[in-house]
Amino acid sequence: MYEHQTNLSETKAEHLVALKLVQDDHIVQENELIKDKTNLKKVQKEQELAYMNEIRALKLVRRTISLSLSLSLSLFPPSPSFYIFFYMYCIY
Repeated sequence: MYEHQTNLSETKAEHLVALKLVQDDHIVQENELIKDKTNLKKVQKEQELAYMNEIRALKLVRRTISLSLSLSLSLFPPSPSFYIFFYMYCIY
């Protein structure tokens, strides 16, 4: 009876140590996942900002081209054949 009780106590102690190790490992993995999630959110935000900056730059280029085109058209109006060509180009 005494040997059986000792064996049970030793087995219980071994299992408690194993459980503690598994819990510690689980906590480490969970912390790594939280860090990864935070880093992914940071990268996503950086990409969104870069995308917004790219859109702003493209809008600025378009506005600049549009202004320079309207200025050159006001200084040098195109011939009627230009409008015919432009109309045909837009249709097809």
